[in-house]
Amino acid sequence: MEDINLKGADLTQTRFANANMNGIDIIGAYLINANMQGTRLNYANLSGSYLYNGVFTRAEFSGADLRGADLGGSDLARTRMMWADLGGANLNDANLDYSDLTGANLTGATLQRVSYANTVLERTNLCRADLKGANLSNIKLDGTYMREADLRMNSFCDTDFVNVDLSEAKLQGVTLDGCRLLHVNLTGADLTGASLKNMEMRDVNLKGAILTKIKCDNATLEQMAACSVKEDINLDDAQS
Repeated sequence: MEDINLKGADLTQTRFANANMNGIDIIGAYLINANMQGTRLNYANLSGSYLYNGVFTRAEFSGADLRGADLGGSDLARTRMMWADLGGANLNDANLDYSDLTGANLTGATLQRVSYANTVLERTNLCRADLKGANLSNIKLDGTYMREADLRMNSFCDTDFVNVDLSEAKLQGVTLDGCRLLHVNLTGADLTGASLKNMEMRDVNLKGAILTKIKCDNATLEQMAACSVKEDINLDDAQS
């Protein structure tokens, strides 16, 4: 089915399991409740398509154009979405467990209440994305761009942040207990009420960060005070 044009087609509740649809053009198509388990959609154009509540387990979307697509509530477990463009897409309530989003673009995407168990988010662009209410515990964020992302009330327990840009991110009320932050940019980030216990922090830029009412232990406080711009850090309201 390579190079087939199905722009705007109504394919609601269709079944394309294990099909080869690499390079297909289905801009604005309706694939609501579709079963595309194991389907190959590499470099396909699905921008603006309606894919919500679909089954896409083990599907391949590498290099695909999914800008503005609606994938809300879809099962995307174990999918390969490397370098896919999901800018502005809706993935609320989707399942991304064990999926690989290396290098994917999710700028401005909405990903509320998404499941990320063992998801690969290395070099993924999540700038200005809305990830409220997500659980990103026990995963590795390496080279991930999260500038101005909305991460309020999220759980990141035991997550590794390596070379991550969190500048101006909304991190109010997040749980970062047991996390490891190495070479992380938190310039201007708002961590009001965040829990930062048992953390490891090295080369973390906290210039202009809001740290009101943070909850942390003495060891974390000492590491924060030793960060690269300690003269700009106010830890008077920290709760240890």
